[in-house]
Amino acid sequence: MQVVRSLNENQHTAYLVGGCVRDLMVGLHPKDFDIVTSARPGQIRRIFRNSRAIGRRFRLVHVFWGNQVLEVSTFRAPPEPVSDRKGGKDSANLLISRDNVYGSPRDDANRRDFTLNALFYDLRDDEIIDHVGGLADIKRGIIRSIGRPEIRFQEDPVRMIRALKFQGKLGFELHPDVERSIRKYRNEFKKTAPARDLEELFKILSCGFSREVVELLDEYRFLDFFLDTLLDEIPDPADPDSLFWRMLASLDAADAGRRQVGNVVLLGTMLYPLLDPDGSMVRDGASSPVRDLTGWVYEAVKDSAILSHCSRQNVDHLATILSMLGRLPRLGQPRLKVQSLLRRDCFADALALYRITLDALGMEPSILEEWIDIAVEENVDLSGYFGEYLPDVPPAAPGEFPVRATVVSRSSLGKGRPEGRSSRRDRGPPRGDSNGRSSHRDSGSAPRRERSKRSRGRRAGGHSRRGR
Repeated sequence: MQVVRSLNENQHTAYLVGGCVRDLMVGLHPKDFDIVTSARPGQIRRIFRNSRAIGRRFRLVHVFWGNQVLEVSTFRAPPEPVSDRKGGKDSANLLISRDNVYGSPRDDANRRDFTLNALFYDLRDDEIIDHVGGLADIKRGIIRSIGRPEIRFQEDPVRMIRALKFQGKLGFELHPDVERSIRKYRNEFKKTAPARDLEELFKILSCGFSREVVELLDEYRFLDFFLDTLLDEIPDPADPDSLFWRMLASLDAADAGRRQVGNVVLLGTMLYPLLDPDGSMVRDGASSPVRDLTGWVYEAVKDSAILSHCSRQNVDHLATILSMLGRLPRLGQPRLKVQSLLRRDCFADALALYRITLDALGMEPSILEEWIDIAVEENVDLSGYFGEYLPDVPPAAPGEFPVRATVVSRSSLGKGRPEGRSSRRDRGPPRGDSNGRSSHRDSGSAPRRERSKRSRGRRAGGHSRRGR
């Protein structure tokens, strides 16, 4: 990737790290690529002008590369020992509020949550660097905590959710110490920031294995924190006719087709079966007044400490697309205002949720295809949902595992090296250097304000396109 190479060219160590390396090792297609480097956030910003620093507890930089956002963080050291913190070993003081102590690559690996997430991929030498035994744990299919899980889960309770997500996604087994600590320290999850928990829920719903992960959240009683009073309406996972679980399976199938689904659609996939358990809105074209649906959605989210952190705009958006689900099946009926639906900003989201629901109900997509044809004729943007897929990437072969036992083990990750898109800066000099063009700051070009004045003058003189 060009971002890693640019950091290397500026004399900084840089590796791919975390989930992308793990997924490549098990033959999955990574959803995103995280980078770790010896450069500090300010140095990263100077190298990549198309970037911004974010985070308070965990300072990192987002680099905007094409239509991707790459997370670039600095090597960090583990937080100070528990005994050095105020309050000693009191669990109330274990929660980490700031984590910006810089360190070495080995320090950074040891401060991560699980061994399978602490692998570095060096693009220059095309090899995996393992400081914590992650390769062996991936080979055995074990989710093992780095350090004592009872301490690590109190430092950051979201790690318990992540452990269950990896179990559902990868089919690995929890190490016995990890499982015991999850059951013992489950209530520590209440201490985390609700906005961060909501972000983790969206990651679970979009991971491609949401049904398996949500079943594990239900088994370990973490679903209580996300849905609260709605939990009683969730059917048993063993019920084969349950629309709730079939919707999640349909969402996973959409992810397997690499369709990009927004957060509102993810939330709608989870909440719609609780509103309409038998799917009558989609089966029969039944609908409810938008006001009633808006009230239901607000009631559904307000009692949840996590869902209540959805923005008002997203809640209104969700209520609108739920109301549209009952109108989409009535295509062809005289009273349906087709153009009014097409002009809605949320039409593409409603059509995406309609598609997921049709798959879950096992219904023919004939009406869906008619809507897509009409939307294409009217130039409605449906990118990301219907026919607009991410670039095809050949499946990655699992990496080779080292035979020798070393402190830092290395393993080949294939013969080729990942290639990334190059920016204009990397493809050549800026405008004016080779093409004879220059910016308005150069002597050969007029400032924008002067050009605007000349344009107004031409329009006043009758030389506009409309005048001709």
